[in-house]
Amino acid sequence: LRCLPSANTEVIPHAARSEPPPVLQQRVWSFSRLHEGEHSANVEMPAEDERIAQPNVLQTSDDSADDAPDPQLRELAQWRGTGFGNAVHSFLQQLPAGTAATQSLDLLRSCLGSQGVMSASVVTPDNAIERLAARLDAGLRAPLWASRSSFCLADLHASAQRREMDFHFVLQGAQMSRLRAVCAEHGESHLLPAALPEVALRGLMTGSMDLVFAHDGKVHVLDYKTNRLGADRREDYRAPALQAAMDASHYGFQALLYSVALQRYLRQRGGSWALGEAIYLFLRAVGLDRREPTLGIWQRQFDEAFLHAVDQVFAAADGLRVGEAS
Repeated sequence: LRCLPSANTEVIPHAARSEPPPVLQQRVWSFSRLHEGEHSANVEMPAEDERIAQPNVLQTSDDSADDAPDPQLRELAQWRGTGFGNAVHSFLQQLPAGTAATQSLDLLRSCLGSQGVMSASVVTPDNAIERLAARLDAGLRAPLWASRSSFCLADLHASAQRREMDFHFVLQGAQMSRLRAVCAEHGESHLLPAALPEVALRGLMTGSMDLVFAHDGKVHVLDYKTNRLGADRREDYRAPALQAAMDASHYGFQALLYSVALQRYLRQRGGSWALGEAIYLFLRAVGLDRREPTLGIWQRQFDEAFLHAVDQVFAAADGLRVGEAS
């Protein structure tokens, strides 16, 4: 009882202890994590977002001759899966500028082998690698803008390109509800995946652009896709079906993220270069037929005002719009 204060002792209450502020969770975000949910891996391989096969959502029951499988597309059917996609990405990253794929068969075999695509359990017909290399060469020689010029990736000088260009930008509370509102305001609601988390993003937005290249005063971002679309028909790689496949996989959202990142990069570097197009090459069909130069090629030049509004969403801190007083 001696430890208790006497009746005449003034008891001084302890000052209320202030609790530390909660720690805001920081994460590494990417297209795959936003598209597939927060359970996806922090580090993604180049072809992690590619599926083994995707149906043509526009396919009908029409039995016309145009619905018949294309022999060249059917020939590629054995090559599939993310391992194959990663192997092709690795090969195109390492292929020296100005060198044909058919001149680099050992490199192609090595890339396929490193991804297990050439394992003993996989049956590879005679000359399959040579035919695959020829198909890749046809894609590299295909005009990217058939209506404007004959420029193709095979013409691209080493100094005018950056392969596998990584990007990172800080997120300090970017509101995905605000991103949805911005997309709706600009008529672009279809770009966003349903799984987009309704949270404030904090941490880093990261990604890797397959190819960034300069041409005719503009800097473009290009992404290779090895997806097998539909039933190996040319129709599956023409504009309507290609747009449907882009929408189904939300690759348009990926292209938007890449365009925002590239625009920031160009702005930071200064100079006269302008942001160009986002280009997606579905390599199975690109260059398949000179009479159909747009097969397998998707292109989009995002509206400047739309890109600016999206950039402001990602630049916002803890829900404040850029330019608002804190």
